Amino acid sequence: MKQLTNETIDLSLTEYGGNGSIRLYYEPTRKIGIAEAVAPYVSMDEFMEAFKLSTGMIKEFGLTSFVFDKRSLRAFHQPSMEWYFVQWKPQIKKLGLKKHYDYPQLSPMHEIQGNCLLAQT
Repeated sequence: MKQLTNETIDLSLTEYGGNGSIRLYYEPTRKIGIAEAVAPYVSMDEFMEAFKLSTGMIKEFGLTSFVFDKRSLRAFHQPSMEWYFVQWKPQIKKLGLKKHYDYPQLSPMHEIQGNCLLAQT
């Protein structure tokens, strides 16, 4: 069971791949893809590698919804986030992705240091 916002959905997820920092899953019946950060920090190379792989997953299975589960992240690399919003997100919309969720959303518990956004713990 995965809990998304206030609704609990029983998902039978299939692992698609990923790397040491981000794992990718999909659920073909509901056409949902998930990128789960499993490390507290993701380098730009690993970030781009995983999300480029997710583009193939979205295309291959005709996914229409995508969740980026950021609960494990304690720092956001700003250039990675810029690439994510400026290049990756417009590309996946062209593939038919209709809904995209970032979980959890940024909160006042984050601060910027250098080019990283840090979660205050």
